[in-house]
Order: sequence, then structure tokens, then C-alpha cells
Amino acid sequence: MKLRLLMAACALATAFSANAQNLVTNGDFSAGSAGWVLNGDLDFSSFPGFWQDGAFLSEDSISQSIGTVLGGNYRLSFDAAVSFGSMVAYWNGSEVATTGVTDGWMSYGANVVADSTQSILKFGTQNLLGFNYLDNVRLTYQPRVAAPVPEPETFAMMMAGLGVLGMVRRRRQDQA
Repeated sequence: MKLRLLMAACALATAFSANAQNLVTNGDFSAGSAGWVLNGDLDFSSFPGFWQDGAFLSEDSISQSIGTVLGGNYRLSFDAAVSFGSMVAYWNGSEVATTGVTDGWMSYGANVVADSTQSILKFGTQNLLGFNYLDNVRLTYQPRVAAPVPEPETFAMMMAGLGVLGMVRRRRQDQA
């Protein structure tokens, strides 16, 4: 019976982790810029299945507002390729991840906490010569898991076991 219960709990945990819903709208940019707000020199931004930004010496950004749970924990992940300059991920105005120049696509991530029911996710990039790229932006809610609390029976059994060990030790000392 306990084995079946354990197997059911494992299956349920797997189902929840596999179905972690991405809260970012159009995080793979398959619908171009839909869901995103663009700022900066937009003449050099395009969306061929990812965000490609090539504005020379100007700070460009892309952002969106996301409904969040106040105090909730979230995991942000994204892929970036930076040929020159840098790309910075911001969560509610605070820098949470920074890329440098990369040799191709690299994955990045950060744990963030929502300080309101609407949070702003923003990526800023400044480039010197060439293009910077962003793709596969994901934000998933990470529910808190409470630490298991020992049941009274478990605690009582542990105390009884320690008592027996103490009695055995005392008995050995008396016999010596």
C-alpha cells in the first residue's frame, strides 16, 4: 500500500514539474514582436523566430508586463547570443542577469521574486558592431515546498531508540 502511495506521489510531482507553464507571451518570438513592447532604435530590430537587435551605440529594450503572485518565486531562463556589447535582463527594474560577448547561443537564468501582482520583465541591449540575439524566454512559477515536519510517532520512536541505546551502554558499563 505504501509503495502505491509513493508511486502516485512521484507521478503527481512529475506531472506538476513537466507542466510548468511559461508565463511569458511569445517567448520564442514565433509571432514576431507580439506581446512585447519595444523601445529604442527599432529600425535595427527584427524577429526571424528570435529577437535580433543591431542598433549601433544605442540602448534598445524589449519588455512585457506579466501577472504574478505577490511574494511568489519564479524562474527566469533565456538564450542569448551577443556578438558585441552586452544584454541585461531586468525584473521590476532590478538587474537579474547580464551577458557578455558569447561564442554563439548561451543559456542564462535567474531566480526572481514578485513584489507586486504585475511584474515587468525587460531585456536591454547595447551593441557596438554587429547583432545581439534573444530567444526562448521562459518564466515559470516555482511553488514553495514546505519542509516535512516529523510526526509525533516518529519522534517518539526515535526517543525510545535512544533510550534503549542508553540502557545497553549502561548495562555494558555495569558488567565491565
